[in-house]
Amino acid sequence: MADLKVVSFKRNEKAEHDHETVIEYLEKMLEYAKSEQCISVSAIMISGDGNVIDCFHNGGKPYVMIGAMEQLKSDFMASQIEPR
Repeated sequence: MADLKVVSFKRNEKAEHDHETVIEYLEKMLEYAKSEQCISVSAIMISGDGNVIDCFHNGGKPYVMIGAMEQLKSDFMASQIEPR
């Protein structure tokens, strides 16, 4: 299984949104998908005002995708909550 992680964008203080960073990561994903035998993809798009624009999953190995999303959720929560 790939090394799953929450990716923090380096916000450009002058920019209102991180369009360039989003596009950069999408291009990296596309290159990987072209070079490897990827069978599944899941995506969530969120607008600048915090609304979910669109989300989808193409259906390949849904249990593996759910496990990956749970791991990302766990990593995100751990990075946002101060340890006691």
